[in-house]
Amino acid sequence: MRRAAAECNCFAIGIEATATAIVGELARLHDRVQRAATVGAFMTPEAIRSLPQFDAVLCLSVLHHVIRAFGIAAAEQFLRALATRVGKVLIFEIGTADESSWTPFLPEASQGQAGQEAFVSELLQRSGFRNVRVIAESAAYHREVQRLLFIAEPAQAARQDLRESLQVA
Repeated sequence: MRRAAAECNCFAIGIEATATAIVGELARLHDRVQRAATVGAFMTPEAIRSLPQFDAVLCLSVLHHVIRAFGIAAAEQFLRALATRVGKVLIFEIGTADESSWTPFLPEASQGQAGQEAFVSELLQRSGFRNVRVIAESAAYHREVQRLLFIAEPAQAARQDLRESLQVA
C-alpha cells in the first residue's frame, strides 16, 4: 500500500482487522510516505458496502482467514460486497490448504497451479468478477508452496462498458 502511494502517486488506504494496523502506520511515518494510511477495522459485507468505490482494490492474504473463521458462503458474501466497491481492478491472492490448517475448502498444492487457478477463478466469477487471470506467483509464508496472484475486473464494469458503448453508437 505504501509502495503504491509512493510510486504511483495515488492515495492508498490499507484496512487491517488485527492490532498490526499500528505497525503499518509506524512504517508509513518512518518512510515518510504521503497519501497513505492504515485503518484498523473488521470489514463485514455491510461495512464494505458503506465504503466509497475505489479504482483498484488489493485483497491479499485475507480471504482464507474469512473462509476459516466463517465458511465459504461468508467469503463469497465478502467478495460480492467487494465487487461493488471495485471500480476497475481487483488484485487478489489467497492461501492454500497446504500452508496451514486453513480449511478443506482451499485448493491443495498437490492439485498444482491449475487447481489453484480454477478454484480462485470460479470463486471470483461466482462473486461478481470477470476476466480473472493469473499475473504472477509468489512463495507462501510458511511452506514451500506457490501462491498465485490474480487480477480481475468487476462484472458491473462490463455492464457499464456496454451501456456506454450503446450510448455512443
